[in-house]
Amino acid sequence: MNCETFGLCGILSAFGLGIVLGVIYFGGLWITVRKIPHVLKPRRLLWGSLAVRLALCLSFFYVLLDHDWQLLVAAMFGFLSIRFILLYPASRPEVIVWK
Repeated sequence: MNCETFGLCGILSAFGLGIVLGVIYFGGLWITVRKIPHVLKPRRLLWGSLAVRLALCLSFFYVLLDHDWQLLVAAMFGFLSIRFILLYPASRPEVIVWK
């Protein structure tokens, strides 16, 4: 199959799926990090969360790769765009106002 088979609608759908997967993956990471101080065994929480998040994302990326590699690339762009959007506020230096 080639990219023309899926058309623009398929590419945009894969990009949207990548955005949803990015929100789930990085949102799950944020929830996991916030729960670390409140659990008795944080190592188990971290590894369990990583396993679930990776299994979910990799399974969806594998399904997209089975259809066409262009869909996988579109989904990866959506996934990475969420990463950059979420990291942008952390990369900006704090503004110090002198009185």
